[in-house]
Amino acid sequence: DDVPTLGRVNISAKKSDNSFVELSGDEFVIFPIVASGGDCTNDGDFATPVQMAYLMQNGKYIGKLPEFSVSGNIYEMFGDDFIGVSKDKFIFNQNVALCRMKINK
Repeated sequence: DDVPTLGRVNISAKKSDNSFVELSGDEFVIFPIVASGGDCTNDGDFATPVQMAYLMQNGKYIGKLPEFSVSGNIYEMFGDDFIGVSKDKFIFNQNVALCRMKINK
């Protein structure tokens, strides 16, 4: 019941013993920069449009992606789909949380 604003959620998870590159391995990673306007149901289903994101592999930027949306269940995102939190401050002087989510056009 508030006016929509850009911001971030202040949750924290225990950092892993691995860096961002070690956690992501050779897999392609989508790194969202701006994602705003999503919602979460009472069952934990979450979805949000991603207005700006980059495709990465091995810690290197491959290119900018067109707008898309991501979705997942919050309990799975921080359960079986949770990869970890980087020990290094990879970008924006922040540790990075990695999890698997569904990508939708």
